[in-house]
Amino acid sequence: MEALIVDDSRFIVEGIHQGVCWEKLGIEAVFKAYNKTQALNLFREHLADIIICDIEMPGGNGFELVEEIRSMDLPVQVLFLTSYPDFQYAQRAIKLGTVDYLLKPVEFHNLEDAIRKALEIQKKQLEQAALKNKARNIEKGMKSLKNYFWKVLLDEVYQGDNADVLCQAESYGLEYDGKERFLPLLLRIHIADEKLEQKNYNFILHNIVQELFGEQEYCLDGLVRTGKRVWVFVFRILKQKENLMEDVLECSCTVKKQTTENKR
Repeated sequence: MEALIVDDSRFIVEGIHQGVCWEKLGIEAVFKAYNKTQALNLFREHLADIIICDIEMPGGNGFELVEEIRSMDLPVQVLFLTSYPDFQYAQRAIKLGTVDYLLKPVEFHNLEDAIRKALEIQKKQLEQAALKNKARNIEKGMKSLKNYFWKVLLDEVYQGDNADVLCQAESYGLEYDGKERFLPLLLRIHIADEKLEQKNYNFILHNIVQELFGEQEYCLDGLVRTGKRVWVFVFRILKQKENLMEDVLECSCTVKKQTTENKR
């Protein structure tokens, strides 16, 4: 864990740096900044976990600093340390997701308690971010595996029925509940930018179809490029509908239209 102290008073910065038992708290490195610009540069370089920040500073106040850091969408905990017991300041600090709003002069044991609280929150957020990233990687890997599975079947001009497809899928480690039906749809799509890599177009097409269909009655299970400007969309039917084909065909027209418009 790393911390960043931001205050235009060098005396206060050094006082906090020397007065807090960082090692005991589990802080491995402490960085010091004396204005908004210096703080932003240090944060971009080191991605500190905790920021102890003054509010009123020349060249940009603490609120502006935290707003810019929050726009980076990175997990970081903020403690405001200020001389202003202002209710509006405290309200703004809360809106910025601040862990605590401390008044100068602060007792070091109170500051350490606030840092300890911030560290607990930061650890939880980092764990949640790691779990989300792991889930995204698993989902991405599963999507690639499904695309590969359907490509193998299509390359072999597979003649099996729905049960055979499910059996083949199981051999690839893909699990279905046995009730799904699959609908392949061949689409020729005009590509305005031929320089785009295949994987980029697959990503675009996946997103468009997912946005159009969602995950309620049918969804895109596989996407295979079978030739120049030609893709096979394999839809997994989750719920039978009388107008299924009409919906799928309408979706295919929208996909072709959006991919053409997006690349002009």
